[in-house]
Amino acid sequence: MREPGAERVRVVVTGERGVGKSTVCEKALWILRAEGKRCGGVLTRKVRDPLGRIQGIEVLDVWQDPPEARLLARTEDRDADGPQVGAYRFMRAGLEFGREAIRRGLSEAEILFGDELGYLELHGGGFSLLLDGLAAQTGPHMVVVIRSDLLDETLDRLGGVRIEVLEVTTSNRNQAAPRLCRMLSSAGAPMKSPATRLP
Repeated sequence: MREPGAERVRVVVTGERGVGKSTVCEKALWILRAEGKRCGGVLTRKVRDPLGRIQGIEVLDVWQDPPEARLLARTEDRDADGPQVGAYRFMRAGLEFGREAIRRGLSEAEILFGDELGYLELHGGGFSLLLDGLAAQTGPHMVVVIRSDLLDETLDRLGGVRIEVLEVTTSNRNQAAPRLCRMLSSAGAPMKSPATRLP
């Protein structure tokens, strides 16, 4: 856990679909892990067929090194037994695997990754533990991925919780992972407003 008295750093990584938010988080994870930080939580990765077409999503438990993966959702209904969100039908076993990784990260990690917080989570399903973790007074530093079209709703839901926002774009994504690591290293530094958007 963090040092007693250190202020929690909560960073939301946002951006348009496909801009590289998850990749930025994965790069930051390896940097932080190389620095000896205890990282937990989940990252997600698209599953593609040999032609590059998206077939589903897998969830990775990043407490493990290398991360352990489970199928989270499919673009076809075959074998999927969870909720449907857009083009994806979720797997109950994958959701529970991810929730367990988040629970462990909230209790044992210094830095928790959550990829991603979406429609399912905003309606109490999926990895909604991430919203609870962001709102909590205690716990690890957090990095949570949120698409830009859901950012305002999420910040409204969190009220006065102090959040730093890192927007990933095509022009800054190559520098975004080191910047994210610097933001997490600023624990205890005062923040100017409940939601500080960084260019």
